Amino acid sequence: MSITKQRSCDGKVPHDSELMAVRVARTMAQGGQSKIHELHPYQCLFCGKWHLGHADPETQELVKAVLHKHKHPLIRMK
Repeated sequence: MSITKQRSCDGKVPHDSELMAVRVARTMAQGGQSKIHELHPYQCLFCGKWHLGHADPETQELVKAVLHKHKHPLIRMK
């Protein structure tokens, strides 16, 4: 799959830093809008800002396992 501006940038909220994107992801998880292990920040190749995207399933499972192991309050196991 190729990286396109439409998929990578258009319609996504731009963040000035990786830290700000991580903070937004945490806030979304705390508010129940998303699961923290599903989101990852990335620097956009098109606009240079930071966006939140969905991690691939393998990465999601790895992050979920680490969060669960450490009894992280943002992990919601079903």
